[in-house]
Amino acid sequence: MNLSVTEIAFILSLLAKIIAGLLVMLLAISASTRLLGRLTRVKTDQTDFDLIGHEAKVIRAIRPPHAGRIAGKHEGQAFFLSATSSERIKVGSLVLITAIDNGVARTVAAVPGDAPPEGEMKP
Repeated sequence: MNLSVTEIAFILSLLAKIIAGLLVMLLAISASTRLLGRLTRVKTDQTDFDLIGHEAKVIRAIRPPHAGRIAGKHEGQAFFLSATSSERIKVGSLVLITAIDNGVARTVAAVPGDAPPEGEMKP
């Protein structure tokens, strides 16, 4: 099998294009696998909805209509959420999570008296 220089160059060029195409496909698969892995890395054993009915501590005062911030633990995992309430609730108070909408917890004071009467803020 006698091949001319032109034919050998053509075959090598074709092999280089095939190898380059395979490398591009390999890189695309690798990148998409990483991206999909990050997007699907969700804890299926705990969701925000598991927190409904649990207590948390206010770490930034809740002053309607502005959200505050709460922190707590559920099944050994710490959680932090923005939180709203229909009443003012001071830092350090315990709240009960009644609902979660778009990652924001709706809360009520867990201990009667932690929320002052309407229009009044406890020191």
